[in-house]
Amino acid sequence: MTFNARVAHAAGLGIEAAVIGGFALAAALKGRHVTMLMLVVSPLVWRVLYAAALTALSRRLFHTPEATPVLSRPWLRLVLSGGVAIWRNQVDMAFPPRLPEMPTRGTAPIVALLPGYSCNAGCFGTLPQRLAGHGLECVAFEAGDPIGDLEANAAKAARWLNDVSRSAPDRPITVVGVSMGGIVARLATLHPDAPVIAHLVTISSPHHGTWMSRFGVGHAARQSSLDSAVLQTLRSQPHRCPATAIWTPDDAIIVPPESGKLAGANTIAVAGYSHLAIVEAPAVEAAIVEAVFHGTEISSGRYSKCMVS
Repeated sequence: MTFNARVAHAAGLGIEAAVIGGFALAAALKGRHVTMLMLVVSPLVWRVLYAAALTALSRRLFHTPEATPVLSRPWLRLVLSGGVAIWRNQVDMAFPPRLPEMPTRGTAPIVALLPGYSCNAGCFGTLPQRLAGHGLECVAFEAGDPIGDLEANAAKAARWLNDVSRSAPDRPITVVGVSMGGIVARLATLHPDAPVIAHLVTISSPHHGTWMSRFGVGHAARQSSLDSAVLQTLRSQPHRCPATAIWTPDDAIIVPPESGKLAGANTIAVAGYSHLAIVEAPAVEAAIVEAVFHGTEISSGRYSKCMVS
């Protein structure tokens, strides 16, 4: 049985709404309006507390000098925006955007989006719409089982990218993977079925694994443990295209956050954003646009034989 991100997130939100709505209605009928109000805002409150707890735990486990100091005003903004991002991400994945799998017959450069662990295209938030404003066309990959084997998903992604390339042979393809999608993207670009890729962009991807993988389910979680066999093998492979790695020192899902760095890539740190909120950062949008239109200048020929370490 495969994991369906849309069904899972929609079911979770539905159950939560039914339970809280039922208690809130009961409180309203009894005239307990303060209790009703507390119940109504509780979904956001517990998500903010969850974001704060994760952030504090990640700081306790691994010291990241660039991270926002705990209990500072920027940190409070970080955990508040992180809680909102968790809520927005769940809603977006329960009702994902209708992004096409194949490009149209236009001439715009193509951005191929690969979602992360347990995700669908909803995890990219408003990024596809913002990239479209720059004249780019986004297409999205659906793994079928977003918690399944990374190498199997990468093989599917490579064949999909080949289909995208054949449908638009004269248009450059930039592959953008968020979180675990960045690992699938790296594996896919190395697959024999993959076409020529103009640029690879990873966003908050666990290139060296994440301590938090122990709380995940499915084969992908085990493969994303710190220095897993899959990641060790991947690091021994040369890049086949220019690469940009975007990471946030305030990541509490990719722990340590430095795991988002990729040797041999143009590495960009975007502080002040949580793991889920980073896709909304203007700097991420700008980095992708730069990679699409100036990818060759960014690479300067360094990446064709560069080994990852």
